[in-house]
Amino acid sequence: MSVHSVSRRTFLSGAALGTLCACSQCLSSVAPEVMSPADEIKLGRAAWQDLLKKEPRSDNTDAMNAIEKIGRQCAVAARMNPAGWQFALFKGKEINAFALPGGHVGVYEGILPVMQDANGMATVLGHEISHVALRHAAKRASTQVATNVLLQVTQFGLALGGVQGGDAIAGALGTGASLGILLPFSRNHEYEADALGLRVMAAAGYDPRAAVPFWQRMQAANKGKTQPEYFSTHPGGGNRIAALEALMPEAVAIYERRRGKA
Repeated sequence: MSVHSVSRRTFLSGAALGTLCACSQCLSSVAPEVMSPADEIKLGRAAWQDLLKKEPRSDNTDAMNAIEKIGRQCAVAARMNPAGWQFALFKGKEINAFALPGGHVGVYEGILPVMQDANGMATVLGHEISHVALRHAAKRASTQVATNVLLQVTQFGLALGGVQGGDAIAGALGTGASLGILLPFSRNHEYEADALGLRVMAAAGYDPRAAVPFWQRMQAANKGKTQPEYFSTHPGGGNRIAALEALMPEAVAIYERRRGKA
């Protein structure tokens, strides 16, 4: 590939990024909500059942019991009905946990040493439950659909106008959409889940100050594995920790009030 073609693609990507960022505020009007709460729950349940068939379960009953107990406490603190929630501990070295719409939370054994204790577990479960409470899956789907519509309209317009290199420009627009809208949108969801999760764990009776050392351990465990934040759906460890520290006084106050009532 020539230097000229690289520069051209870089320019187009940059131009596309600026254009799509400017349009990002109107995306919600293109597809304000593509998934109803009922559809969201239905899809989450189907995905969960599929996972249970494919993923081997852990035989660590102590950890599973703790996940179930703390998870339900966090669901109550998030003002959600804990009765319908399902939790699972899966075998595997993945340092990961996830949540699906409708109240399904999966945890992999690999993250247990990073959690260390009940407060670390509450950090993770409070965060994952917050994703569900905030309906991030539906919001993410709406943004994806709206972005695809915007790109298709742009590509169609270029074709109608007989613009030379229209495919290359559309490709650059796709890159711009991913970096300028979709990935940051997901990072924003992570920050939102961190913020609500901190308050949730505090309201459930777990010390929110444990969240900072937990994410420091996560950062250490993933050292050398993560890509730059700009290209990632998750915030960089340093930025995440700084955001949590800024929220800590409010969360600690919730925790202290909870302890006073206990």
